Amino acid sequence: MNQLKVNRQHTIVSLFEQGWSKRRIARELALDRATVRKYLAGVTPKSPTPQTGSAQTTEAKSPKIVRRCSASTTLSFASALTR
Repeated sequence: MNQLKVNRQHTIVSLFEQGWSKRRIARELALDRATVRKYLAGVTPKSPTPQTGSAQTTEAKSPKIVRRCSASTTLSFASALTR
């Protein structure tokens, strides 16, 4: 089985992570699209926008939001009963 040199494999992954399409990578590197797909199997592109905040911050805010929703739902339900 033929394999690409490691440098070429890293180039494929790097370009894909930069947002290049598989078709463009294949065209620019003069490779078959199936070859590009083979070396990108299991690789996910990096998100173009950085993730902000942290899981701890989100979890800390979640109970407040739930309490507010629960309270407003209870009030809405209670006011509907009194009508």
